[in-house]
Amino acid sequence: MLINLTGIVTAHPTGEANLYLRYRYLPGYKDGQFTCQIEKAPLVFDDKKVGIGKTNPANILGVSNDITLDGNLNFGSETRQMINLWKSEYAIGVQSGTFYSRSSKNFAWYKGGTHDNELLNPGGGTVQMVIKDNGNVGIGTDSPSVKLDINGDTNITGSLNFGSTQRQMINLYTTSAGIQYGIGTQRKTAYFRTSEHFAWYKLGSHNDDELQAGDGGTVQMVIKDNGNVGIGTDSPSAKLDVKGRIKDITGYLVPVGTIVPYAGSTAPDGWFLCNGESFDDNIYPELKQVLGKNQVPNLSNKFIVGVGNGYSLGDTGGEEKHQLTIDEMPRHNHENGDFKWLLERPGTSTYKGGVDSDQHEPRLTTCREIQPQGGGVAHENRPPYYALNYIIKA
Repeated sequence: MLINLTGIVTAHPTGEANLYLRYRYLPGYKDGQFTCQIEKAPLVFDDKKVGIGKTNPANILGVSNDITLDGNLNFGSETRQMINLWKSEYAIGVQSGTFYSRSSKNFAWYKGGTHDNELLNPGGGTVQMVIKDNGNVGIGTDSPSVKLDINGDTNITGSLNFGSTQRQMINLYTTSAGIQYGIGTQRKTAYFRTSEHFAWYKLGSHNDDELQAGDGGTVQMVIKDNGNVGIGTDSPSAKLDVKGRIKDITGYLVPVGTIVPYAGSTAPDGWFLCNGESFDDNIYPELKQVLGKNQVPNLSNKFIVGVGNGYSLGDTGGEEKHQLTIDEMPRHNHENGDFKWLLERPGTSTYKGGVDSDQHEPRLTTCREIQPQGGGVAHENRPPYYALNYIIKA
């Protein structure tokens, strides 16, 4: 009796084993058991090909099922294409100094998921990186539109070099109308391009709205579309609008407390008219520090004199008009007031109430008293003037 044994599967390793063949109800035979010693080994065919799970291996080893290796899979020291995943068009190999992967179209790296036959389908997983057949590399995207297309943040610890060709190297954003926001170089120039404004922010986070520094951010500087530059402000109203003090190489351009003549009737921003009014020292603490009080000087109808001998800082004085006193009159000659009716010739004399007839005195037929003149009215003693307002820097 010939018994053909096929499809025997065992979890035991290869080698010798016993095969127990039990039989019952055979005519002419008692029920019993045969013990057959067998050798567990792969199926080897006459052409020295080994088939595991298949009877017609096309190569030296043909396996029809999954393979689990507890050890290493070694391919020797010869450089070649070691693994043909599907035909020789999708494969892995080694050449001189190079490990390579081969594909007839694309390469892809997936995280998670299961196999799917569709093109660039991660099978429920996520795309980590792809290399398209046109050479475009996508990181985080399966449809790169340029040579390197990254969907996510990029951290570069080294240098980012763009070669020696002058051009717009970085296109930050291109609108649907083709308007570009970018960075580039031209002859002796590094430039920045925008459709309207430029801005520099300190801290904060991104905000899509116009000139918004984001939560926790502050505006350091802006250049508006009209060319106005704002430092510390996002709404400059002049070509240079600074929210703060300005210094040159030697100090502040206009120190707080500076007083200058001004042709206008209303003080410009950052200045007060010198009219004696009070100001808020919480808003202008530096001005109070200069003046020592929260009140500007009153220079209406006044001239300014420099501090020096007899003049201390903040002194006031003078009068709008002045009436001369006798002591302030110029020195002149009024001798011997008792003889105001007489004339005198040197070498002779006259006396009060007497007349000398010896003809040594001039002969007068009429004498008059010297009469006082002038009205004692205050007079103008200023040079020609032009009235202006004084203003003080706040």
